[in-house]
Amino acid sequence: MEPPNQHDKDIENGYRVLLIIWLAILSSAVLFFLLTFVIPRPVSLDESPMLAWVLTGAGTLMALASFAPKEMFMEQAVQKQQQQLVHTGYIIAFAMSEAAGLFGLLAYFLTPGPYHYLLFVISVVFMFLHYPRRDHLRAASFKKQG
Repeated sequence: MEPPNQHDKDIENGYRVLLIIWLAILSSAVLFFLLTFVIPRPVSLDESPMLAWVLTGAGTLMALASFAPKEMFMEQAVQKQQQQLVHTGYIIAFAMSEAAGLFGLLAYFLTPGPYHYLLFVISVVFMFLHYPRRDHLRAASFKKQG
């Protein structure tokens, strides 16, 4: 069995970095959810169904839109053979997925309804849909000519 070359080590290191970032952002989305059990809601919340719908729609839209920049950066990464663009695409997708959790936390503090739970679920589901893959890094790594 031959030892791994530098190319494989670079891919593994890049993948490890993506996993750490993914886990950190996923953890923050879970922390937002846990904060709703620790921090009580304000006593006088105005019944505002429109605000709840706006926050739920905005969070869902952000999560759904997270695929577009990721795909754009993945295509550029392959064309330019730059792994940094893979990282950028994933980080933007992670952040946009996490935004649904932020909207959920905002909904918790501003509206009396249970809509915030849906946003936390959406955030975590989309984070799992953006789980990093080595294939993206391999496709964007320098290929030997020959």
